[in-house]
Amino acid sequence: GCIYLYDCNDRQTARQYLERAAAMDKEIEFGEQTPNALETIYQSLDLYRELSDIYEKKCSIISIPNELKKYEIRLAQLRYEHLGETTLAIKTLKQLLNHDPDNAIALQLLAQIYIDNQNYQEADGVLQSLKEILHPSSKEMAQLVLRLIALNLELNQKETAKQYMIDLLDNNAHIDKLAIIELYKRTCREEDKWE
Repeated sequence: GCIYLYDCNDRQTARQYLERAAAMDKEIEFGEQTPNALETIYQSLDLYRELSDIYEKKCSIISIPNELKKYEIRLAQLRYEHLGETTLAIKTLKQLLNHDPDNAIALQLLAQIYIDNQNYQEADGVLQSLKEILHPSSKEMAQLVLRLIALNLELNQKETAKQYMIDLLDNNAHIDKLAIIELYKRTCREEDKWE
């Protein structure tokens, strides 16, 4: 199977051989080479259900914590973006965050899922957790605060959004200050409150 994959670049034939070998022998199925090769094949062929199965297997056998976190995030992202399994994606991320509450990538993905599904209160809570772990003057913090501003404007919490704008102007150089000032002015005009 690996010869067909790497030497012949024939992913379909490689897939057939590797899947048969994995079905016949558990050592092959849970070894390192076969899951890695199948992962490559499934990614290139957009076989997301099969790729999800590979990620689940890898999560069950990986003993290196950082590697496990990486695959749990990949699994959650795959479930959400390609399989439409929002509930499973959230569950996967929450399990990861129970063991690693400061995992910025998992927090960002979880917040995005909540925002996409218009669960703004949950998104705000996750974004607040993320805010606690980012450096105040970092580019990532600027991006996060911009998301908090947009979220609070969506929730019609304009005072909170304006406070985030002021904090961003005062504490972060990774923004377009004129754009934030214009947003602040527009928000004030909408409220009929000029400050």
